[in-house]
Amino acid sequence: MANLGAAGNLSGAEMQTAKEFDALPKGWYNAHITDSAVTTENQGDPQQKTKAALTFTVLDGEFAGRKFWMNLNLVHPNPVAQKIAQDQLFTLASNCGHPSPMNIGDSEELHGRPVRVLIGFGKGEYASKNEVKGTAKLEGAATSAPAPAATAPKPPSAPTAPVAPPAPPAPPQDAAMAAAGF
Repeated sequence: MANLGAAGNLSGAEMQTAKEFDALPKGWYNAHITDSAVTTENQGDPQQKTKAALTFTVLDGEFAGRKFWMNLNLVHPNPVAQKIAQDQLFTLASNCGHPSPMNIGDSEELHGRPVRVLIGFGKGEYASKNEVKGTAKLEGAATSAPAPAATAPKPPSAPTAPVAPPAPPAPPQDAAMAAAGF
């Protein structure tokens, strides 16, 4: 039991019922990671589990601002579950433009990077809950996280002369066409 103290006294506050959200419809969404947490259970035990919980926010369309979640079992006693999560993390990092998807030091390195996310539904008791089924690069999106606001502007670079594209190779000529003057 947890004592809420004065925080539990809601008298005098204007209250309204919390809005419930249905699951997002199946499909592709432009989104980015806005929050993450990494937790470890049974540290040092052969049954140790390390889970990354990622919060995504939809960037545009009818569901802009809506959130959905992805949990990754990065360390797990079941090697198949662990491998699936590691593959998913690598794919996500690659698709959102992380500069080194094989070496992510902190989950926050993935925050703010736009990515396409395929949403579906879980199985069994989770059949009514959204589940990330895949990711893809978001075409035309910046491949890096937003730059810090205190970045100094770069001086303009010297103009360069345009370079002509290489000429296409000449098509091979058939001996009969060459003899006929073509």
